[in-house]
Amino acid sequence: MKFLLSILIIPLILSYSIGIYYSFSKFSLLPYGQFYFWTFGILSFVLNFVFRKQTSFWSIFKHELTHNIFAILTFNKPTGFTVKKGEGGLFEYSGRSNFMITLSPYFYPTISSFILLIFLFDLNYKIPFYIILGLASGFDLASSIKDIHPFQSDLTKYGYVFSILFVVFGIILFWGALFSFVMGGWELSIDYLKYGIIKIIETSKVMINNVA
Repeated sequence: MKFLLSILIIPLILSYSIGIYYSFSKFSLLPYGQFYFWTFGILSFVLNFVFRKQTSFWSIFKHELTHNIFAILTFNKPTGFTVKKGEGGLFEYSGRSNFMITLSPYFYPTISSFILLIFLFDLNYKIPFYIILGLASGFDLASSIKDIHPFQSDLTKYGYVFSILFVVFGIILFWGALFSFVMGGWELSIDYLKYGIIKIIETSKVMINNVA
């Protein structure tokens, strides 16, 4: 099953990578406050990546919270949530384990997603919104990257090759959607998500026609 999923993930990675190029072709520093997002996002990423320890309270909290979110999304019941600064954390739930729960902290922009939800219906204060979103995104991205290392038990649980492929796909999918939103609002973000699917369908049709 994991072998088949790994094969299916590869064309998805390629398709959505092309989708990111499509979104970045719409790039402009003028509308939607992109300048503020990228400035504060890059600053936040550098500061968090260089100076914040991965054993800090907020890093551990974000990691375990992401496990929690995906447990709920996959119809499991959370039963425990522990965060200890300098030691680590523990998330407990009742139900069946799955790779979405296990791998989610390595690709999902958790804090950024909450910021998007908070400001979903009111973008009148665009500059403050994009500054906050940039700061949150820098933290999320630095935290996810620093979590990834060869001895991370979450990455070995379902096989290292499958886990890395799925994490790469998740990063491209979710961060591509986030960056598309920054560059063109919800419309471009939705276009990005559709673009990858359309590319898969087009490629499949070409392959089928060539075989036929």
